[in-house]
Amino acid sequence: MGKKVKIISICMGILLACSLIGIGFNSDVVNASSNIYYVSETGDDTNHGTLMEPFRTIQKAASIMIEGDTCYIKGGVYRETVIPSNSGSSDNPITFEAYNNEKVVISGGDIITNWTQHSGSIYKGDMDWDLGGQNIVAVDGNLSNEARWPNVGTDLHTKSVLATVDSATNDPLNEYTITDHDLSSFPADYWNGGLIWCLNGPEYYASASIITDFSSSTLHFKPWARTNSGYNSKRGNKYYITRHLNALDTENEWYVDGQNQNLYIWMPGGDNPANHVVEAKKRTYTFDLRNRSYINIKGIDTILGSITTVEADHCTISNGVFKYIDQNLDTGKDADTLTKGLELGGTDNVLRDSEIAYTFGRGIKVSGTDNQVINCYIHDVSSEASNAGGIDVYGRRHLISHNTVYRLGRGSMRGSIQDSIIEYNDFSYANMLTEDSGVLALGSMDYQNTQIHHNYVHDNAANYSDGGLYADCDTRNLIMYRNVVWNNSAVGLLLNTPNNFVLAYNNSFYNSGSEFSWGQSTLYGNDMYGDKLFNNIFRNGISPRNGCEVKNNIINQDPNFVNPSNGDLHIESNSVAIDAGMILPNITDNYIGDAPDAGAYEYGDNWIVGHDFDNPPYPLFQKIEVPYMNKVLNGGFEYYDLSSWTKTGNLGARLTTSCNWDYHSANSMSRGQITSAVLGGGDGIEQDVTGLKPSTTYVFSAWAKINGYHRKVTDYDNSSSSSHWNYADGKHAYYRDVQYVGPVRDEDWVAFDNIDFGSSKYDTFAIGRNKTIDTGSIEVRLDSVTGTLIGTLDLDTFSASWAFKSTSINSVTGVHDLYLVFKNSANGDIGLMDSFKLYNSNMTDDVQLGVKNYGGDELSTTVDSINWGSAENKFQFTTGIDDTTATIYAYKPDGEYYAYVDDFGVIEELPENVHNSNLISNLNIEDTENESHWSIMSNIQSGDEQFGDRIYTISSLPTSIAGSEWIKTAIESYAYIGDSLVNFTVNSDAEVYVGYPDEAPTPTWLSTWIDTDEDITNNYSKVFSLYKKEYVSGSTVSLGAHGSNLWMYMIIVK
Repeated sequence: MGKKVKIISICMGILLACSLIGIGFNSDVVNASSNIYYVSETGDDTNHGTLMEPFRTIQKAASIMIEGDTCYIKGGVYRETVIPSNSGSSDNPITFEAYNNEKVVISGGDIITNWTQHSGSIYKGDMDWDLGGQNIVAVDGNLSNEARWPNVGTDLHTKSVLATVDSATNDPLNEYTITDHDLSSFPADYWNGGLIWCLNGPEYYASASIITDFSSSTLHFKPWARTNSGYNSKRGNKYYITRHLNALDTENEWYVDGQNQNLYIWMPGGDNPANHVVEAKKRTYTFDLRNRSYINIKGIDTILGSITTVEADHCTISNGVFKYIDQNLDTGKDADTLTKGLELGGTDNVLRDSEIAYTFGRGIKVSGTDNQVINCYIHDVSSEASNAGGIDVYGRRHLISHNTVYRLGRGSMRGSIQDSIIEYNDFSYANMLTEDSGVLALGSMDYQNTQIHHNYVHDNAANYSDGGLYADCDTRNLIMYRNVVWNNSAVGLLLNTPNNFVLAYNNSFYNSGSEFSWGQSTLYGNDMYGDKLFNNIFRNGISPRNGCEVKNNIINQDPNFVNPSNGDLHIESNSVAIDAGMILPNITDNYIGDAPDAGAYEYGDNWIVGHDFDNPPYPLFQKIEVPYMNKVLNGGFEYYDLSSWTKTGNLGARLTTSCNWDYHSANSMSRGQITSAVLGGGDGIEQDVTGLKPSTTYVFSAWAKINGYHRKVTDYDNSSSSSHWNYADGKHAYYRDVQYVGPVRDEDWVAFDNIDFGSSKYDTFAIGRNKTIDTGSIEVRLDSVTGTLIGTLDLDTFSASWAFKSTSINSVTGVHDLYLVFKNSANGDIGLMDSFKLYNSNMTDDVQLGVKNYGGDELSTTVDSINWGSAENKFQFTTGIDDTTATIYAYKPDGEYYAYVDDFGVIEELPENVHNSNLISNLNIEDTENESHWSIMSNIQSGDEQFGDRIYTISSLPTSIAGSEWIKTAIESYAYIGDSLVNFTVNSDAEVYVGYPDEAPTPTWLSTWIDTDEDITNNYSKVFSLYKKEYVSGSTVSLGAHGSNLWMYMIIVK
């Protein structure tokens, strides 16, 4: 026994010794050859990195760690940027972790020293760096406020403490002014050189500018970055003044004098800052993982700096608290934030189980592909009031799951996410500083069937246009199901048009106004083709626009929610929503009863949202197949490439960009958002659409137009490369989502090689411009700066949304380099230049859109319009009994001009809309503006939607016509004034019925029809008298115009 005890004692001694010198014993399993390093505030980088001899800096360990190594960091504050020298591997990651759960903070700031009293309670210290609009100061680890007037206190989201504009002037070429009588106590020049921050115009966001002069209660400053008249400052706007020593007038405020390298501060309680740790931001990142793989960061907090995984992969950040990450408030600030937030970029990276708080701009920026934000608490962000969200998401295939996002200056989540999942999150109290936005604010993007489901979306803090689920103009391919939305007084679901392929299934809305849409005044401003609202509970009314299909919703009825005032939108056992839904595979599976319930909850069902640090969830990225979603991948080319498409023909297909939001009409070179595909003569593109059902009818749709040559000015082949042009991160800057060259000045130029003018095929030159002056002009020359002048475009004084201005050019043949030479008869800037077009005022050409390889005959349509038109080009096709794919295509035959194609769709048709009529053929509607809302239907019944563009239903109809084929008309066609509105062929002997509204005067063309003394009624108690006429097989039926603005007639064929 003695020998055994002795051996055990020796082993225990070895274990103890190993632990003291830091040999690899840890509860986590690591590679046998892994190293463990320790870091402590009391360490030294000349040490060995053991527990007894730790390093002083984390970077020392990071510089020598290899795959499988772990660095344990003892409690303390470390002021450094950690950049690992190496990557880990899938089996052996590199790990940085707080030792024994001690509090570890990495700061992006450095300590300010050498304090002297400046005046009263204000002290100044030495600060030999200045980040300008990016300065942040912390005192003892807590945020201190940049000095401002009026003072704000501790809550930067308190709008009521801001100053109020009494009056304003707005001259976009010179200066703006704001007058506030509360400034009357300050002497002239008191605020000169300071910065004004203002929620200008409609208060969508805040702008900032340098104050050039102050007197008589009036601030003079340079124009806002966005000078559209809609953003002009006006009475009632909120503002404050900052970045001036005169604003430092209360405790917990600071001011940086960069020129004299001083930080001025008034400490809480008026104390001497030498008794505290005062630090100012100096470094951008606390951890920089760019171009690294398999790095784990666990239990480490940061202040005054960000973490980045841009261009990194398979890294995990967990169990941290990240505060005061960054700000970027400076002159030129507009809607788009310049802040980084916590940067989760790259591929397959994870941020989880963490708190992100008190950021001036965005909380988290997700970019790249396949990244995940899970179980995080994000709060008190975006106090700068930009388009920065709690989580801003860009890129593809991300998972945003089980997060709580709370208290925001703007929206909870923003960005251009694609093919992603947003699930089980709690989004609330957005827009505490701004107006007209959603709690979940999306839009102007092809979301590629991103699925937003099982979320709470509630308590929008805006004072007007406060939405819940807010899908702004040009939203496409977005799926929202089983979301619970309440306390958004203006609207719960906003679908601004154009808005396509947006599906809203089984959502519940309460105290959220009427669901509606706002449309741009464009050719397609009412378009909601492909949108579907099924199985929802709308506590108030709805008003969808053209093409939106609405079925099985509870509308404007009390659904008997359990406790709606407290956000409990479960349904009671006697709810009208029970069994009121339709079956939607993968959405309503496992329903109880005769049919699915309407709304977010099946009766008796429950699910949990938001973060839970005590019981962290581990969700997977699992998208479901959603009924009636668009099956085309990258159909709007918003991946900015031709991925999922194959070039055909001459293989010359390319992309072009044009901001549809601004050029929103026939002039835009994209129909939706930014990007479209361009086909020259003999060029084509095609895509094999997969995942179709056999023997099923689908609708192919696309937009197309013919136009001339279009090119971005930034895509020049040569230029004068002027130093006064604006750049951001080394690239040409953006204004209103448009990348531009400028501001251009006299003698600046850009050149484009090898432009084919053919045989004088162009007679017009147009430039997309903004912020221009009328003393400027553009000389259009060939082959050199001084080459042949073919036209001169005189610019105008223009500052609004981007728009084209054109001029005629001389006849040119052959291939030439094109030079745009900018001239100014005065001094200074001429303006900003986006893109140019060469076209012919009388051009004719065409493009083919079609579908093939689906189990039936190839189908196509030809488009020859020079405008996008008012409706999609679309037709039905039915897959074969064994076919699950189809090939869609666009092909441009030989011709001088170009085809622009955009926004392709393939969606399963609702069974009742399948055009397989036995009696009706050759349907022709003369009212082309509303033609897309007409359709051939089968089996007319009570309860059917009466018109293709309005949500009215048939309440009753005679049994004599029930089950008949019919033509669903469009109510807007009442305005058509031609002789013949519609004609079609009957394929056998038939009786044709016209249901004419009793409220409208009977037209003369009905005088030869028989009044049957029967009628149809709708859900508005309107009566439609039935008139009948018999036709023999092969006859053409021609019906005249409605001739009244009272309803519209119906057509039934028996």
